[in-house]
Amino acid sequence: ALGIFGTANPVITNSQFYNLANAPICMDMFSSPVFSGTSNKIANTPRIGLLIRSQTIQGTIPIRSFAGYDTITYITEEAMTVTNQLTIPAGVTFKGPGIWYIKGRLDIQGTALKPVVFTTQEDDAYGNPKDLQQNGNSTLNNSGAYFVFYDESNDLSTIDHALFRYSPAIPVQLTNASPKIQNSTFENLIYSGISLSGSSAPAITGCT
Repeated sequence: ALGIFGTANPVITNSQFYNLANAPICMDMFSSPVFSGTSNKIANTPRIGLLIRSQTIQGTIPIRSFAGYDTITYITEEAMTVTNQLTIPAGVTFKGPGIWYIKGRLDIQGTALKPVVFTTQEDDAYGNPKDLQQNGNSTLNNSGAYFVFYDESNDLSTIDHALFRYSPAIPVQLTNASPKIQNSTFENLIYSGISLSGSSAPAITGCT
């Protein structure tokens, strides 16, 4: 696999990613590679997506295309920490059991047609490609992502049109935090969708 870290900005073109033991790309969320059109090829890899390593992030998450997959799925298996402002645009899918620690402002800007999805890698209903593991197997487990909002999180945070599936814990956990949670769906869970502790007073509207 190819690692792209820090502020690295390579141009990757006419490259073949075959017979690998993991995802073709492991990268920092805000490194800046240029993936050239459909000239890059992927075959016989256990996962097709961009594997994101643990870090503190801020800014607007890029919508990326790679090897013919538009808005390719992000794979998150480690902790992501938000201490400033992070925006997640509509249509992005994250698969894997990554934990998101919110200590700043989070804005999830999904839409009815393009929700922001957090689910397990085995979920073949969402993402691009939908079958991340390319195994034709839809056996599911509870290994999606979940969010932990801390006291220092910004109460202007908004979760809009998000979809939380197969989380191993309560998907949105609030401690003295009061974000807006609206138009979002919580499904296929083993626990409740939202937990409140301390002085949490979120504005929850239009959720399912």
